[in-house]
This record gives sequence, C-alpha cells and structure tokens, in this order.
Amino acid sequence: MYPEFQQNLADYAQLTLEVGLNLQPSQHVIFSYSGDMAAPNVLEVMRLLTEGAYKMGARSVQTVWSDDEMALSRYQHLSPDYLAEFWFRPPVFCRD
Repeated sequence: MYPEFQQNLADYAQLTLEVGLNLQPSQHVIFSYSGDMAAPNVLEVMRLLTEGAYKMGARSVQTVWSDDEMALSRYQHLSPDYLAEFWFRPPVFCRD
C-alpha cells in the first residue's frame, strides 16, 4: 500500500474517532460493519479505528461484522418469539 494513502487512512480514522464519535476515555465502543468484508481497505480501516480508540483511552472496543448472507440466515432462522419480542411493532393506524 502506498505510504501517503496509508497516512490518509490513519488520519481519516483519527478524525472519525475525535470528531465523528467524540470518543472520551473509558467509553465502550462498538463498530458495526455490514457489507462486503473483502472490500478494499475495510479491514485496514477497522484495525486503525480499533487501535486509535484504545490509544484514546477506550475501555473496550468490539467490532460486529455482517454481510447479506449472514443477515439472510439470521432472519430465516431466528425464533419467532425473538422476532416478536424485539423486532415486531404493531402498525399505528390513524383515523379521522
């Protein structure tokens, strides 16, 4: 990878943590990514975000990965009870 590009990724990660998240010491951080895990530079950016968060004093950092196939499997095989408890919200009808 080109050194200048690598530095731009590192700067972007730092900007995300400082400005986008306003990360404060002792906070817990969860990064969630849903998409193509093989997409260019995704893994590198997630590593930079994780390392940067710890350097800024994060108490813990977790990364949740998902893609379309994982999401499809989840929705096909989740227990109906779980779906009813956490995902289903009855529609709200308005009457005049």
